[in-house]
Amino acid sequence: MKKRIARIVVYFSLLAFTFLILSHPYVRQSVFGPTIKGEPLWAWQEEFRIRGEVLNPNPTRWSKIAALLRLNTAPVQWIGYFPSEDPEMRPVLLSLVYDGDETTRSRAVHALCFLPPDDETIQVLTRLMDDPDSAVSLNARDALSVHGPRSISALPRMREFLKEKDPTAQMYAAVAVLRVDPDTAEALAIVRKGLFSSDIEVSRMAYHGLNKNFKDDEEVFALVKQRAIKGDLHNRLNSIVQLHYFGKKAMPFLMPLLKDDSPTELCFVINAFEGIGPDAAEVVPTLQRLVNHENVHVRNCAAAALKQIVPDPK
Repeated sequence: MKKRIARIVVYFSLLAFTFLILSHPYVRQSVFGPTIKGEPLWAWQEEFRIRGEVLNPNPTRWSKIAALLRLNTAPVQWIGYFPSEDPEMRPVLLSLVYDGDETTRSRAVHALCFLPPDDETIQVLTRLMDDPDSAVSLNARDALSVHGPRSISALPRMREFLKEKDPTAQMYAAVAVLRVDPDTAEALAIVRKGLFSSDIEVSRMAYHGLNKNFKDDEEVFALVKQRAIKGDLHNRLNSIVQLHYFGKKAMPFLMPLLKDDSPTELCFVINAFEGIGPDAAEVVPTLQRLVNHENVHVRNCAAAALKQIVPDPK
């Protein structure tokens, strides 16, 4: 009788131990899945969370004691890296957009910008535009705009944000909409108004909404040219590169800027020619010389521009 009781105790102990071990997601997912690249989903989630941790400005009593005793309280790195741009990480990021921590959710949504979108991702991002956390909502819109026309199903909801009362928020919404549908009239009108705004932040954001629809707008063209030669460096460089939207008629203005001695400014000018494309054919001889420039960035920019201006006949 005693042996039987002992066996029962042993069996139940083993059962309890097994249950306890499998209750941890690392062990359970290692056995039953899901796994990614041979590692449990939970381990990848923890790895992502670790990379978003920042120094707590209000340390707890335990953290103070641990620091005093010089105890290592750093979180465990289960894998040691997180390949954010690897499409295999999509299930990890999609699971983390519903995380209990708002910062983790926001970072996961932002990381989805760098992965090729699929239908599930677009649907999730569309829902997250209504997330109660503003950072998550904003990142969701940003991710959808990055994916351009692929996010067309989200456009009706994105257009609703054009009604924002705050000028900066409204401009942000307009730019996002135009990346998905460059011909949305309401968004184009908001961007045009913003270009002439006295609010520097609004005006600078409006530059990101410029597209081919402004090609024949002489007032906007004159404004961008003016800002390309006046103001702070950021404003000038941003204006120079945006001139490519005005096509061939920007050439007489851009050509003299190739004499600039600054490699940084020279690269922005070259990028403008690259955006113009084949219509910038007259700059080809100059770019061919710049391919041998002493600055490696200028050489690379010139080579990239030539590929767009003189397409490979093959």
